[in-house]
Amino acid sequence: MRGETRCALTYVGDGATSTGYFHEGLNLAAVLALPFILVVEQNGYAYSTTTDKQFRVASIAERGPAYGVAAESVDGTDVLAVYDATRRAAERGRSGRGRRFSSAAACG
Repeated sequence: MRGETRCALTYVGDGATSTGYFHEGLNLAAVLALPFILVVEQNGYAYSTTTDKQFRVASIAERGPAYGVAAESVDGTDVLAVYDATRRAAERGRSGRGRRFSSAAACG
């Protein structure tokens, strides 16, 4: 609203992606074209439920294109890969390129 080139960033676990709040919030951020970075930690469980019982996609990043947003999957144990992916996402958000889906990359 201030015309600044900032991005919002938050982290959630994979279990959060199966809630209505997650989908409503992601959809609103996409519709309003917000420079928002969402980092989802895919740890394999939501409380005591395995992810194969939560969703059918191989990677949570596959959900991004359904909302018209860019998505990428990286190895969360590689701090440099996470840093680089976050930097790319911030650049997309600040430049306006992250506002509509252009491509998605998923790496196991």
